[in-house]
Amino acid sequence: MVALDLNHDGRVLGSIETGDGLDNIGYSEKEHRLYAAASVAAKLTIASVDAHGKLTAIATVPTVNGVRGVIASSPGRAYLIDPRGGKIWKVTEQ
Repeated sequence: MVALDLNHDGRVLGSIETGDGLDNIGYSEKEHRLYAAASVAAKLTIASVDAHGKLTAIATVPTVNGVRGVIASSPGRAYLIDPRGGKIWKVTEQ
C-alpha cells in the first residue's frame, strides 16, 4: 500500500506491505491508525500514520482467506467481514 500526497502531484509519502488481495482500508483519524485487510494473504496489517503521511506497520494479525471489508472503530478496534465463514471478526489492539 502506498500513501500519496494528492496536493503535490501524487508524491509518495510512505508505503507498507499488506499482502495480496488488499480489498479496502479502514482509518481511525482520532488514533491515526490505518487497518488494511488482505483477503488472499489472509492478514490484517495495522499501521500508524504520522502528521506527514508516513506509514509505519505496527502489527500484523492473521485472519483466514477471504476476510475483507475492514472498518476502523475507536479505541484500537477494527471489524472485518468473513463472507465465506459467515462471520464478523473483531480485532482489538493489545
